[in-house]
Amino acid sequence: MIRTIRRARGFTYCRYKHSKTENRQLDDGTPKKIPCLVKEEDMKNDWIGPPDPVSNLRPIKFCISEDDSPLAKSYRSQRQETQDWNQEFWSDHNTKFYKMKEDFLKRRLEEKHKAGIDSETLSAEEMSVFYKEFLDNNYNMHRKYNREWYWKNFTLLWPALKLNMDKFMKRFKK
Repeated sequence: MIRTIRRARGFTYCRYKHSKTENRQLDDGTPKKIPCLVKEEDMKNDWIGPPDPVSNLRPIKFCISEDDSPLAKSYRSQRQETQDWNQEFWSDHNTKFYKMKEDFLKRRLEEKHKAGIDSETLSAEEMSVFYKEFLDNNYNMHRKYNREWYWKNFTLLWPALKLNMDKFMKRFKK
């Protein structure tokens, strides 16, 4: 197993290469968790983690420097709060989605069996009924989420601008 790190735009992406013979999954089919080989104190950039299995979002591990200004600490805190809020929303949403989808599948497959049709799956056309129904029922929730998501990101612009101007002025003075 070889660990490669790629840096781009201030983020550190960890990737792992597996040999062809190495088993990447546990006996139950879940992927193996690979421990990070770099100590947290050695972090110089924010790290992007693997996707969360429920929310499908990639968590960000924010780099904490000892010489952070109060402005940098405040900005990092606001970013973390936004990320936590987003993680919570999508975890709840996806849990609800998969439960409703499972219920829909059970109900439709039972209806098919009662009608004498022997089928283990539903077609894409049959599933589209569920997807449309789910989106229609959750339209207002999605609109509210989008408004709040845009607002939270918009409010991060001013602290980010102030922090970057502060960093620029410190470099300029040196």
